[in-house]
Amino acid sequence: MTSINTEVAELFAQMNDQAKKTEGNQGRGQLGWWPAEGDNESEVLGFDSKLGVLNYKLNGQKISVKCAVVQGLYRLTEDPDSPDEPRSWKGVPFYLLSDAELAKLPEDKKNGGLQQTRVRIMAERFVGHLTCILGETPADWQTGFAEAVAKIEAVQGQGGAVVAKALCTYDDHYKRRDARGNPLRVPDVEFLQELISG
Repeated sequence: MTSINTEVAELFAQMNDQAKKTEGNQGRGQLGWWPAEGDNESEVLGFDSKLGVLNYKLNGQKISVKCAVVQGLYRLTEDPDSPDEPRSWKGVPFYLLSDAELAKLPEDKKNGGLQQTRVRIMAERFVGHLTCILGETPADWQTGFAEAVAKIEAVQGQGGAVVAKALCTYDDHYKRRDARGNPLRVPDVEFLQELISG
């Protein structure tokens, strides 16, 4: 069951400028088991949300900013490797900042990196998830997140499931190598692309 952390809800209320400017992105290691690369029909079980920090370096110093950390929770609807009990999996976390914290981030390739772009990409994917679940782009993140969670809980309460097509992408890890010296393919990101039921 999903619950919205009240501090996360309050932080969403401070993200209105971003919410108005952000379009959804549904795309075309350490997360634990992940489904195969490509489209995977999955039940959206809910979301974990908590307060966290986003770290980056500026002038050689580690900087941390407060953020909402939201992570999707899923279960395959069909799992050929575990047909009697389809496996669950966690999505890549979203690190979402208040408008004030976002404005503090550097956007300089040579000093601090493109941190605002990094957060914008996560925000686009987050809005893509909400848009898929709700069937429309939310007016703001606080309301949209609450409505998505409420929809998931209502459908589950009636014995149903919110099911979506999740595009799982993988990438070559820049450090980790297999026995032959080839880059390991690791989970990169998931996009909820299409609502199937719910």
